Amino acid sequence: MTRVVLAYSGGLESSIAIPWLAERQQAEIIAITIDLGQGKEVLEEIRDRALATGALRAHVVDVRDAFARDYIVRALKAGILGTLSPTAASLAHPLIAQKVVEIANIEQATIVAHGDPAGSASPLDRTIRALDPTMTVLAPAGEWGMTLEQQLGFAHDRHVTLPVAFSGLGDRASAQRPVTAHSGEPAHVDLAFERGAPVGVNGVTMPLLDLIGSLGIIAGAHGVGSLAALHASHDAL
Repeated sequence: MTRVVLAYSGGLESSIAIPWLAERQQAEIIAITIDLGQGKEVLEEIRDRALATGALRAHVVDVRDAFARDYIVRALKAGILGTLSPTAASLAHPLIAQKVVEIANIEQATIVAHGDPAGSASPLDRTIRALDPTMTVLAPAGEWGMTLEQQLGFAHDRHVTLPVAFSGLGDRASAQRPVTAHSGEPAHVDLAFERGAPVGVNGVTMPLLDLIGSLGIIAGAHGVGSLAALHASHDAL
């Protein structure tokens, strides 16, 4: 059978893309999810959902170190981190594309796919084509022309497991999370930088991933994301 490697986010579009591609391409679907720091439980749930939906295999690739070192820090130094989405998903497109191509080569697949409704105009699509012009890139969400209701009906008919907190916007937005109440009391955090890169929090030097995680806990308790806090601190230098 034909084998298709699908960049799988776990959202509506990429979830229904599994049976859609399997039916129309007569293909085995290999799902790949990139670990940018979403959390172990979230990634396990996404992987299980891909397998339950019909993927032959589901890979979760940990790129947190490379993402933090080569993308977040460089964006921070360039002063553009604050203009990105809270999850910096747009920043990760080159890294996601690179890993999708790598897994496709390992799986001996010549076809890859993604769930971006922008289709061939999406940054992920363009980057995959640039990395490997011989690879066929499919964008089912840009082809099927289904309304949201039709997508949900398609998912229901094929017993597609959808996200528990599905917001109705699919891959175009993250699942809506309940708003957490914050104390409203201010907090002060000291960030140490070396050559423009963060190296410590509140006087404690730590590896970059640990720093981002610690900052996320502190800032998150006050309704601020770790990347927003990094940008604000770096901007104040």
